[in-house]
Amino acid sequence: MTRHAVAYIGNSRWLVDGREGDWDQCHRYLTRICELRHSTTNEALANALRMDRARWADVANEHDHESR
Repeated sequence: MTRHAVAYIGNSRWLVDGREGDWDQCHRYLTRICELRHSTTNEALANALRMDRARWADVANEHDHESR
């Protein structure tokens, strides 16, 4: 099983295996070139976005605690 690196880098852009692109470009790469299922690809891209949002929420929470 091959692993693929997927990260959300902001402004509706993802970094997948060192290739930057929007959702459609990354989805196309993962499904056509890497031959992943559509559901797996959607989950990977969505999870990267969720992880980025959670990280920013954690940073915001840290700042909230510092100001008290």
